[in-house]
Amino acid sequence: MDDTRLFAWFQHQEPAVLIEALQHAYRAMTTKQRQAVFGALLQQLPPAPVDGEQLQSEIHTFYQASVHGAY
Repeated sequence: MDDTRLFAWFQHQEPAVLIEALQHAYRAMTTKQRQAVFGALLQQLPPAPVDGEQLQSEIHTFYQASVHGAY
């Protein structure tokens, strides 16, 4: 594949096209490849917000299932 032509074409695309290409590339990668390509960027992202009530509910559900031998 001619990366020069590909990246020249990318330079003229709308952001939505670039995001779609990144999504396809990300999904095609192994975990190790994702870490190599996106690892440093992911460390710069702010933490995702957490819904405390939802998390507590999920913990309780997990605990109950565990007590009843599901795991």
